[in-house]
Amino acid sequence: MLASTVKDLHSKLEHQEQLAAISDLTTGISHELGQPITNIRYTIQFYRKFIKGPVTKEQINKVFDSVLEETQRMGGLINRLSPLTSSKSMVESFDIMERIKKRVEAEGARFARMKNARVRISPYYKHIYITGDPVKFDQLITNLLLNAIDGIKEKNPRNKTIVINATETKTDVFIKFSDNGIGIPFKY
Repeated sequence: MLASTVKDLHSKLEHQEQLAAISDLTTGISHELGQPITNIRYTIQFYRKFIKGPVTKEQINKVFDSVLEETQRMGGLINRLSPLTSSKSMVESFDIMERIKKRVEAEGARFARMKNARVRISPYYKHIYITGDPVKFDQLITNLLLNAIDGIKEKNPRNKTIVINATETKTDVFIKFSDNGIGIPFKY
């Protein structure tokens, strides 16, 4: 009888651990897919508010490009779920400067809602290639941008600025984000 009770308790514990893992997975999925969906909504709301009267082909293409970029991003995230049990990342060579520019453009509607806001990317026209997971890189850049936007909104300086600098050596690539928001306390 005691062996049966221990076996039942062990089975229940395994089931609870599986439910916790599924909960963590769905939370991560909803967070990661929520960002591109929010960007699409912001973009459409932004252009809908400011486009009154005749619409140019350039304005329409800008909205479409933004929506297509975000849906491609969601597709990349969804591809990670197939197969669900695989934890392998996609590893490929990509241009970090192009990916940074695309992430900044995707957040354009959020910047546009802030008065005197700008993002500087340096060096703008240089190509810096790394080998890694481009989807995870996009997630990292998006999170840094959103944190910078939130910090700027909270402090509300007169000129809202985010600066992204990228440099490379023979062996390393460095990306530095700075903004004039409230900042994050640094402790040694």
